[in-house]
Amino acid sequence: MIFYLVKKSIFYLGFAHRSLLLCSLILALLPSILLDQSFGQKPTKNIPLVTVTQSQWGDVSTEEISAVLQSTANQLFKETSQKKWSPILVSQSKAGPIVFFKKGKNKQHIVHLKTKGRYWCQYVFQFAHELGHILCGYNAINKKHLWFEETICEMASLTALKKLSKEWMVSPPYPHLRSFAPEFDKYAKKRISSHSFPENIDFSAWYQRNKLTLETVPLDYERNVKIAGILLSVFEENPILWESCEHLSSISKSNQLNFEEYLKLWLKKCSGVNAQKAVREIAIKFDFVL
Repeated sequence: MIFYLVKKSIFYLGFAHRSLLLCSLILALLPSILLDQSFGQKPTKNIPLVTVTQSQWGDVSTEEISAVLQSTANQLFKETSQKKWSPILVSQSKAGPIVFFKKGKNKQHIVHLKTKGRYWCQYVFQFAHELGHILCGYNAINKKHLWFEETICEMASLTALKKLSKEWMVSPPYPHLRSFAPEFDKYAKKRISSHSFPENIDFSAWYQRNKLTLETVPLDYERNVKIAGILLSVFEENPILWESCEHLSSISKSNQLNFEEYLKLWLKKCSGVNAQKAVREIAIKFDFVL
């Protein structure tokens, strides 16, 4: 009888142990299960694959960060028709945010972000900015008109934030992130309202007064956000511009051109009536007629 009770106790103990192991396994696999059930974050043929390295990200998994960043890339690259973009390798660094001119050994873009934890607005804002450089075919030669590229990058951040706010309400990378969706739109609106021109400003006149400063001091982020606020509606109404940005890096001798000439060459490189129309709309903001 004693033997029977001992044997029965061991059986139940073994059952409890197996149950505990099963629960642990389910918890370990939960992020992957949720990721597989999410929508919109997986890359397609015209969207680069985003990979996140094991870095000092804080109390958050690289799988979760990868899903958020891939979802961010989708918002911008889905407007392009290029068949093959180089993959993107993302790390955490106090020196970020930055995308390096030199690619990695596997031809991937190297991006460093300066954020950690689950501050998703910062992840999206910083990463989308660097994606803007990639879309523009960033190079070390275009210095005179770098301010314009930086403005495009600011618009990339604002665009990604606004689009994700809508997408995550329907198909977030993880179900529990749906409640965070409104925060992206709030973040974008706050940045625009905090850095905007007066409503009655003559922007083309402002440009003429400040064009030399733009060319010599391209990395004035607060100023570039203001310019982004002027041009953003053109990009929103003409998303084909995200594809057209890749032509900017191929404009030869750009440092010898004034900005109007630079836009004219961009116009010539754009194929299709819609893309050319959109570039002309940008030029009109500066009082240029192309």
